[in-house]
Amino acid sequence: MTSLPTTATARLLAVADLIEAHPERHDQSSWIGGREGEDYPSYPRAEMGRGGDCGTTACVAGWAVRLTPAGSILPGTVDEWQEAGRDALGLSDNLAWVLFSENFAPESMPEVLRLVAAIPEGGRTLRAAVEAGMTDLRGADLSGVDLSRMNLEGALADRETDLPANCGWEIINGEIRSTP
Repeated sequence: MTSLPTTATARLLAVADLIEAHPERHDQSSWIGGREGEDYPSYPRAEMGRGGDCGTTACVAGWAVRLTPAGSILPGTVDEWQEAGRDALGLSDNLAWVLFSENFAPESMPEVLRLVAAIPEGGRTLRAAVEAGMTDLRGADLSGVDLSRMNLEGALADRETDLPANCGWEIINGEIRSTP
């Protein structure tokens, strides 16, 4: 096995590369899966440091944890996949919520992850990602996200995209538009 990325930025880029090279190994509906007959752990620490060479599928959070060197301490992480993935990639809660949504698996996922990697560590929020040019929100779960003062005009969306009620935005013809 090659050495695993030691920074959140390097992990974002490694997950992007893995998904781009092997899209069949990306399954946003499952933390870790894909190998028949194996019982995958329900907690992420058992998957840390396992890398990407074992033939499994995983979501973005699952790959982030597998590409985190074993023995690394992920701040605040106990046994929750979303929390472990968030910490492994250096994301805010809101951005992790969107990127790890079960229905959020656009073809542009590698580009989305690279865009997020270009945001300085400590500033990886949904607002920063949108301001940096993240416009593919098809299937994203934005229901629990504070969208105030965020410009989503023209972002791509579909019927799987979940917007918060009374947020000032609606989906019209596949794009997010401001409501009058």
